[in-house]
Amino acid sequence: MFRAWFVAILSTLSIAHAEEGEPAPAPAAIPEIEDVTEQMRAWNSDLMPKPPSKFRAGHTSPAKIAKSAIKPRDRGFQVQLPGYSRVVTPTVHNGKVIASGGFSSQQIFAFDARNGEFEWGVNLDDDGPSTIACEGETCVFNTESCTIFALNSETGDQKWSLWMGDPMMSAPSIAMGRVFTAYPASGARPHRDASHALAALDLETGKVLWQRWLDADIMSAPVLADGELYITTFNGTLMKLDQKTGEILSAVKARATSAPIIVGSEVYYTRRSESSGSARESVATAGRGDSKLTRQGSGKAAPYLDASVQSQSRFSSQGLMLDAGNGFGGGAPASAGAHKALATVGQGSVSTLQGYQGSRILNVGGTNINTMGDEVVATVARTGERLWTYDLPGDMRRSGGFLAAPPIVAGGWVFVATLEGQVHMLDPTDGRLVKRYDMGAALRSQPIIEDGFLYVGTENGLL
Repeated sequence: MFRAWFVAILSTLSIAHAEEGEPAPAPAAIPEIEDVTEQMRAWNSDLMPKPPSKFRAGHTSPAKIAKSAIKPRDRGFQVQLPGYSRVVTPTVHNGKVIASGGFSSQQIFAFDARNGEFEWGVNLDDDGPSTIACEGETCVFNTESCTIFALNSETGDQKWSLWMGDPMMSAPSIAMGRVFTAYPASGARPHRDASHALAALDLETGKVLWQRWLDADIMSAPVLADGELYITTFNGTLMKLDQKTGEILSAVKARATSAPIIVGSEVYYTRRSESSGSARESVATAGRGDSKLTRQGSGKAAPYLDASVQSQSRFSSQGLMLDAGNGFGGGAPASAGAHKALATVGQGSVSTLQGYQGSRILNVGGTNINTMGDEVVATVARTGERLWTYDLPGDMRRSGGFLAAPPIVAGGWVFVATLEGQVHMLDPTDGRLVKRYDMGAALRSQPIIEDGFLYVGTENGLL
């Protein structure tokens, strides 16, 4: 999607120093990252214990939703979902919009994508459904509490399910007839930091095809491109694997703070860039071949990644309340690896980590666009030169997290869902606000657009 940034700050400094008759500062050297490819391969060698591969099945039953919960809107509709809690990004597939019932729910619902008419619903035996991935007549999703489900996209009937580990904080992805997902792995481990596993499953049967140890849960979902699989973990590690075999092609400790995107021969992501003191975040470029850092922006202050700042915010307290409602009254369990996430992205509850989308980049015609805390930033992907910024409304420190979700593009325009409850349509060439869509409730999850319709999930359980 969108991303970028770099020369803008240097350009501003150059102008200021020129006015004072001082020389412009030289660009900072690219900080080192640690290549851990061989370490990750060693963790996953034939000499090491394997992640668990025997999983019990989950269970589903039909669910209904009251007709009164579905209401028309101007040229659209809205649904009050029964969880009354955060609804992550919905999915549109085969004429249906399919959405979680909310973090506090144990339900998934499908509606006609044009008029909101109820199609089917499913009760689950676990709560906190993730964003749904679909291919053909199969849709898959994780639940925060432990299970990956595969449903028939037309009927909602269960095809298979696996109780894999508690909690599961990312969403699955699909490619080449395979499902890729991560889970906390118990039992014997090759190293004390090998806390999670990445698995490839057969889309139709759920059969485990391969598994690999990871150093933490993954951010957002696996990214799939040209037979390769890319992930960033909440420990900041960027990895590339072969989709078919699971071979680890590269792994670097990159202090990554967002899921990567792949554009041609390059990988774009954001990373923590401070050497000491308060958190800073930069847009980074890596070579697709070996994931080595080739370019990095000068960065900006990032209190939205600072655990000490975030712990005082409403977002943090709301996350703890949501966790308690799902059985984590004492906070995220040790299996979540929250201490690693706190040091990387500043969040440490199950609900905030499941909903974490970060500063994920959108690439549009050579321009990288991303939300970085309290602003949308656009830069030239090739050079990092800043093109424009767009200030977002709200009090970032008091609210916590980001003031908007990662941007998307449709019809040549950029769309950003804001915490103040609006979706802003921007001109990607200059960041000019073109239009606002009022959703009437806080938004933290990325919207989607399909066939001219805008779909979004809200923080209080609206689709």
